[in-house]
Amino acid sequence: MSYSTLPHLRSNAASQAQTAAPTKAAGAAAGTSPTIAVTGSDESGVVSITAGTSPATGTLVTLTFQKPYAVAPTAFVVENDSQATQLGVYCTVSTTALTIKCRTAGTQSDVYLINYLLVGGA
Repeated sequence: MSYSTLPHLRSNAASQAQTAAPTKAAGAAAGTSPTIAVTGSDESGVVSITAGTSPATGTLVTLTFQKPYAVAPTAFVVENDSQATQLGVYCTVSTTALTIKCRTAGTQSDVYLINYLLVGGA
């Protein structure tokens, strides 16, 4: 069995060739004029969010995949620093996007690092 035929990840041959990160769109929970950076691919990566003015609860960022899935994958988000653990992050996922949300509002100018991993889909 080769790495590219393992069933747990979407067509690894295609994802290994992918060099662009998903497109990002800030949500209201990131505050007004946040700074958001994404390092990674459709399948995994790190999102860095520097909160803008008046952060809130709800959607922090939506990542739109470079290549849509045929079936929505299973998504995992994990806080990558002590600041992010205070947010209570969770996510929703579709065939075209991953939306990272928070239960607790952040603090203006704080930086939050969040890891994401998508498994399955097709």
